[in-house]
Amino acid sequence: MELLQATKVLRAWQVPTNPVAYRCPAGHGVLGLYRDRSARAGIVLACAACTHRVTVSPDVLGPAASATRLPGTMEPLPEDGGILLLPNGSVPRGQLADGLVRTSGWLLAGNRVVGSGLLCALLGAGLAVALVPAEPAWAAAAAVLGFALWRVSTRWPRPCSRARNLDRITAAELAEGMFVRRYGQIGPVARVESATPWTDGMIAVHFTGGGQERWPPARRVWVAELLD
Repeated sequence: MELLQATKVLRAWQVPTNPVAYRCPAGHGVLGLYRDRSARAGIVLACAACTHRVTVSPDVLGPAASATRLPGTMEPLPEDGGILLLPNGSVPRGQLADGLVRTSGWLLAGNRVVGSGLLCALLGAGLAVALVPAEPAWAAAAAVLGFALWRVSTRWPRPCSRARNLDRITAAELAEGMFVRRYGQIGPVARVESATPWTDGMIAVHFTGGGQERWPPARRVWVAELLD
């Protein structure tokens, strides 16, 4: 069975309402489906709370693939796992195809979200003063234009979300559903799908959209809140 078909079958099979779904023997619930380039099938079933893994083989796929129709208590999971939703049900403005949420265009002053439009306005005014120093009206117009360009670009060509940092925790404390800064104190935000302690002592962190990292348990990560 090809990878795409196997993924579809297991997505439909591995739901909590399926009494015969593959589960963690330690009582952690239904195993999640992950990409794994080292696995022969390209995917693996793994527990998000411990290191238990099940290799995807024809024997594992058999029961799911032979089901002619799903029981009434089961339904397929969405095939597009890269869509995030805010608490109000809307999609983040800066949502990218890979699951990340773009936050460029917004700065942090302490824990306060500040737009960089003022910097764009000052840059425009400074450029106008350097080019036509005897025309203050040009400086004012350039400042307005700089701010307007920032305003437009963060909403249409390169939409960006506002995000503020809430807390800094270790990778070992990450849990499903958390929004975190993936690359430091600022930058794009990602949603944690699972954070699994691995046999090599690292934390395997999987993000919505398919991204993943392997972080030391003591690595400090910023938890963020998406505002739009």
